[in-house]
Amino acid sequence: MPMGGVRAFETQSKTSIMSPEIIVPLGFFAVSFGIMYLIVTSRNRERLAMIEKGIDPRVFTEARRYTAIRVGLMAVGVSVGLVLANILVETTALDQDVMYPALSFLFGGLGLIISHFITRKMRLQDEEEERKKG
Repeated sequence: MPMGGVRAFETQSKTSIMSPEIIVPLGFFAVSFGIMYLIVTSRNRERLAMIEKGIDPRVFTEARRYTAIRVGLMAVGVSVGLVLANILVETTALDQDVMYPALSFLFGGLGLIISHFITRKMRLQDEEEERKKG
């Protein structure tokens, strides 16, 4: 009698390898790995081609130099947009389904615009310092 109960439990707990609970996470990780692999290998090939042509590959690191400012100001803008949207939704009859995304995008975009002007000013100062040195 106990054996029958164990068999019934085993047949109920088995899931097919083709079930969505297995395939979807495996597919997600496979696609994520494939994309990361392509990014890394294409970046490596591009840098090797630049070195062969005599171009300095440090151009990529200069572009990432101000990423923290850009991301930080965008995050601050989105946060300000969410807070302002919450205030407007609570104090007025505006629809929250419209206000939260609209103000998040608006202030996030304003943060990116501000970061553009700040990084442009910093780049100009860096170029001026390089001219004085060189």
